[in-house]
Amino acid sequence: MAPLLVESKVFGVLIAARREQQSFSSSDCEFLRQLSEHVALAAHQTEVHVALKQAYDDLRQTQQTVLQQERLRSLGQMASGIAHDINNAISPIALYTEMILANEADLSPRLRGYLETTRQAVEDVAHTVSRMREFYRKQDSTLLLAPVNLNVMIQQVLDLTRARWNDMAQKRGAFIEVRTELMALTPPIAGIESEIREALINLVFNAVDAMPEGGALTIRTREGSASSGSPRFTSKCPIAEWG
Repeated sequence: MAPLLVESKVFGVLIAARREQQSFSSSDCEFLRQLSEHVALAAHQTEVHVALKQAYDDLRQTQQTVLQQERLRSLGQMASGIAHDINNAISPIALYTEMILANEADLSPRLRGYLETTRQAVEDVAHTVSRMREFYRKQDSTLLLAPVNLNVMIQQVLDLTRARWNDMAQKRGAFIEVRTELMALTPPIAGIESEIREALINLVFNAVDAMPEGGALTIRTREGSASSGSPRFTSKCPIAEWG
């Protein structure tokens, strides 16, 4: 038996055995003693190597985290600057639209509708800009939800996207017929109005892009069941469907 020593501390024992009694000579014992020193040194170096590798991996992970945070900070600053420029650009549009709607009483219903659509679009852009401004800041997990009427929103979405599915489609020789099958009395749903409107606009754009030769775009609302996680509890809510 030869002790395995590191800095005068025993952390293990090297054991060699033979069947015959008294079969280890003094040279054998000296060899085993020297072997135990090498084994102890190799084991200690292995432990040091493992510890250094772990420290290196931790350092690399920390560096990657720091680099990612720096990238996010730079992107956040860039987003904040872009948001500032966009706000400056849309402020006159919002101001003049509000002034015309408030001061011009003899506007035709069609022109007033166009201005209302423009105002809604500007408000949605402003909301998107505010989300860009908060890109790198800590977000509040509590969302401010408000009642949303899907039937009213769908009409707004059609007005906002009319240039895409009507004017631009006809210019390229395609005709897209938009049909609405809306439930008569749609109960409001809780949500963030601008984000729901943005999602519906994207759906319309995707549908138009999928019909380069034209076709029919049907939008309907109906009341459906939304499960709350247990089959015994369901709630009724309006659903918008694209066809």
